Amino acid sequence: MPEVVVVQDPASAGVDPDSLRRAPGLGVEVVDWAAAVPVEPCSAGDITSARELDLLAAWWARAAEIDRSIPLPDGDTLIRPGRLVERALPYLVGRHFESDTALFTALRRTTGYLSDPARRAAARGAVADALPGARAVVASGFGSVVAYEALCAAAHKVGAFVTVNSPLGARDHVFPRLDPRPDVVGVWPGPADLVWTNIAEPGDVAALSPDLRPYFGDSVRTHVLGASDRARGTLARLVADAVGAAFA
Repeated sequence: MPEVVVVQDPASAGVDPDSLRRAPGLGVEVVDWAAAVPVEPCSAGDITSARELDLLAAWWARAAEIDRSIPLPDGDTLIRPGRLVERALPYLVGRHFESDTALFTALRRTTGYLSDPARRAAARGAVADALPGARAVVASGFGSVVAYEALCAAAHKVGAFVTVNSPLGARDHVFPRLDPRPDVVGVWPGPADLVWTNIAEPGDVAALSPDLRPYFGDSVRTHVLGASDRARGTLARLVADAVGAAFA
């Protein structure tokens, strides 16, 4: 049984599982939750649902917060779906997503998981199957949403939950649609002594709200990184330290 479970997001830089495997005797399993939420190839003209367009506009607005040279979406753009997708692409593709396909896939995978109970159950089940014996869970991007819900639903002995670039605090798009449904703050994903460390990188638009403490309480240990931290290996070190604490 793995002692460390890694729940990656295909659209997020995430964490290198090999860096965790270097610890002597540490079993690491990478869960492919995205296989449970398949996305058919699509083009800009296929992005038409209100939830997809609303999330796309939020990512564009977040990109404009990060880079003040990017204009905010205006009212005329927001009410014209084709215009919204067309105008958003230059500000997101190549800066925050590798390609149009990666952007559209991330949109559809996010909205598909949150709106389709069968896909949600399958993705969560993939994570739950890896939890027996696990002492640490490391999750990036939307994978952190799947991991969080799986932890909330299962009896487990996980002592360290590490989230990277997590959209769990996306106030209008993810947080109110979590299962279990939040009250004033979200449900804690385990026993009271579980240590939750959240790490946010400055250039990630999909997280929307880098600081999770307003949504899950001050017990979430929070690190908001600077632009040069990835080059210095700060992310990998913080993840390794947080995971290591579960085995101390």
